[in-house]
Amino acid sequence: MAAKSSPVPLLTPYKMGSFELPHRVVMPPMTRNRSYNNTPQPEANSGF
Repeated sequence: MAAKSSPVPLLTPYKMGSFELPHRVVMPPMTRNRSYNNTPQPEANSGF
């Protein structure tokens, strides 16, 4: 007999304000390597 499994919380939908998120996996902006004094530079938006 198989055990009843519950959904993984990280993969369940979530409502954040007016946003309906399909899951809770997020990735922050990756601008720290292109910043001086924690201020993103114009190059951070170019993708290269």
